[in-house]
Amino acid sequence: MKGVIWVDVNAATNEAHILAGSEVSYGELLKAVQSAGYDIYREEAVIVLPRLEADESSLITTALLKSKGVFNVMINLGSNHVIVAYNPLETNVHELVNELTRMGFKIVDVLSGDDVGDIDEKAMTRDVNDIRTRLYIAIPLTISLFAAMLLNYLGIIDAAIFNVIGLFLATPIQFFSGWRFIRGAALALRNKSANMDVLVTLGSMSAYVLSLALLLQSINGDTFFDASSVITFVLIGKYIEAKMRRLAHSSLTQLNQSSMRARLIDGSEARVDELLPGTKVIVRSGETIPVDGIVDQGNGLVNESLMSGESMPINKGPGDVVIGGSILLSGYLVVRVTRTGKYSLMSQVIQSVRRAQASRLPIQSLIDKVSGVFSWVIISIAIAALLTWKIVIGAPLSTSVIYMASVLVIACPCALGLATPLSVMIAINRAASLGILVRNAEAMEKMPRVKIMALDKTGTLTTGKFSISKIHGNETLRWAASAEAGSNHPIALAIVDEARRRGINFELPSSIDAVDGGIIAHIGSNVVAVGNKKVIDGMGIKIDSSIQREADACIGTVIYVILNGELLGFMEVEGHHKAGGD
Repeated sequence: MKGVIWVDVNAATNEAHILAGSEVSYGELLKAVQSAGYDIYREEAVIVLPRLEADESSLITTALLKSKGVFNVMINLGSNHVIVAYNPLETNVHELVNELTRMGFKIVDVLSGDDVGDIDEKAMTRDVNDIRTRLYIAIPLTISLFAAMLLNYLGIIDAAIFNVIGLFLATPIQFFSGWRFIRGAALALRNKSANMDVLVTLGSMSAYVLSLALLLQSINGDTFFDASSVITFVLIGKYIEAKMRRLAHSSLTQLNQSSMRARLIDGSEARVDELLPGTKVIVRSGETIPVDGIVDQGNGLVNESLMSGESMPINKGPGDVVIGGSILLSGYLVVRVTRTGKYSLMSQVIQSVRRAQASRLPIQSLIDKVSGVFSWVIISIAIAALLTWKIVIGAPLSTSVIYMASVLVIACPCALGLATPLSVMIAINRAASLGILVRNAEAMEKMPRVKIMALDKTGTLTTGKFSISKIHGNETLRWAASAEAGSNHPIALAIVDEARRRGINFELPSSIDAVDGGIIAHIGSNVVAVGNKKVIDGMGIKIDSSIQREADACIGTVIYVILNGELLGFMEVEGHHKAGGD
């Protein structure tokens, strides 16, 4: 197609990435793909205007067709509807509405599938449901066909009855359940290529047509309608493959927050992707921060491990930046929105992972070439088998055709072209679920040659949970547990759990103040400070040289405990290693 510079097709994700010049429109790309026998997943939005004049229709059509991701625009003057077909991966109904609003049109209502959920998930679900529907017909008919074969073999039913039953059972399998293979074969042959669909269709259809011809000659003759059962078994494999794709994709969709709802300061709720920059949202303790933004009011401990891998919570206050997807462990925040939707950091991460999934490994180009030639080689071998059995050996035509069909079906390269992209997709999604984001799939191919890898330990090799490995001072743990009781901080939980494990009774604080590096708690008439070296320096406390040497020798995090201005001692806190992270 003129204007198209580069095309890359990924069989695992059912995506085609196209680089084209500005002279190529989305509508032209859609027609080109459809002319090749395929289609592009798209959604349709119906935008309702209060009134629509005839001379306004061309203005709206021209403006929207210039928008990124718009395939087609239709105007219904009778109902005042603007119907837009668009690519939901590049634009959405909100951007289309904003464009019309910018042009001065008032929007009455919008009907769209944009709010249903993740686009990839919907496309994969549709494919799974299509295969499942075809299997609902194929499986019971195949079982019945095998049962009829058994009854015929045992002499309970004669050949005539079996042949008639076989015809009625095999026909729906061949033409309904096998329609996706027939359609795929037609598309491949139209484009002068051969694939698995061609082999399955030629193999099963040749046996079906031969059986039909033999049945017309003699109702008591031998038929091979049971060969259509091959479609059922291939469909089962396709169903498992489609389920694997959706399962592998699920870890990525879990990161998507566009469908989350945010609580506004007036008490109402709104979808995250509907929020505008400057909107203020409320986040309470234990909730997920729904947007990227800046803290306007409040303070709290935020777990940003989803993005940073750092499991230690960070204290956030007015002016601090927060990331959508982080969890507010304790406190209360009013966040001013800076980025939402496709502009949020999480959306950019998802797009980065999708691009990595679509990366083309060097080995994939070789596999694609082999797979394309392989199908033609198999067809040639099958034809040779037919001619050999018929001409050289002198076997009947029915026997020769069955051997040809056997070669076609058995030698299907079902997994050859899909193995690499599907394995890359599963690997990248599995890595994403473990907190590892792969930006280039080629890195996966190079991994076997890696000798040394440098990793940030915290949150990468550790679980984010802590335990007390050393305690200096007899009363250190009791007073620390009293000060940290009720806190959600991972180190605070480790201190309290250790006190309970040792059977130490501790009081609850009457008040807690967060300071740089720790907390200060009031417990009865006592003041207890718990924290790192910053707390010590801030309170101007001198540490005995022997204690300092012992603390410096610790490998883990050192937490000091001060009671009424006097240093009680310290504790060493270490993170738990993940399985295989040692």
